Amino acid sequence: MDSTKLPKFNNNMEYGWFQKNIHPVLSEFADTMSMPKDFLINKHPFVVFNAFRNCNRFTSPRLINFLDDLLELDRSFKSSASDPQLLLEMFLIKACSK
Repeated sequence: MDSTKLPKFNNNMEYGWFQKNIHPVLSEFADTMSMPKDFLINKHPFVVFNAFRNCNRFTSPRLINFLDDLLELDRSFKSSASDPQLLLEMFLIKACSK
């Protein structure tokens, strides 16, 4: 989404326009990068369209913070006697409350 290689996307965009203008660029990008078959770009265009619509809900720094929190969560799973379900629930509450 932050790449300047794609046409500008907004949440009001119709699926047909996305399919004609953005998805072909994504497909070319995926071909040049040799992405794994299960990577998002290789999914059905409507799935990619919905992912693009949803990604505007999160900023890059917020997603990076989630990854940092998940790393700490993983360390806690492996190094403490705390209940894994409780730790995961605490992460989810923290992530959803922001």
